[in-house]
Amino acid sequence: MLTGTGYQAVQTLTHQVETVYDNPEQWWAACRSQAPWAISWRHIPPARLDAARQAAFTILGDLCGPGGTLTRPLTFACTTARKPAGSAELRGTQ
Repeated sequence: MLTGTGYQAVQTLTHQVETVYDNPEQWWAACRSQAPWAISWRHIPPARLDAARQAAFTILGDLCGPGGTLTRPLTFACTTARKPAGSAELRGTQ
């Protein structure tokens, strides 16, 4: 996308991060303060939240490792690019 709008030296670096939770309760507490809550779970009506939590724990039971731990792998990506020398504006950017 950046190359198509005239940028040069486009480079994307990725980094793997792995979070290990001691148990589903620790996972739930973390999720309540991160993106899953902000994006979707906050829309669950309060009267149905406990049932949703229990349903999630049932599914997580199959994903738990030794001792009940849960591992969440994430890939972060950062893309950089350079605007060509002397170009005032690039197509598609404003």
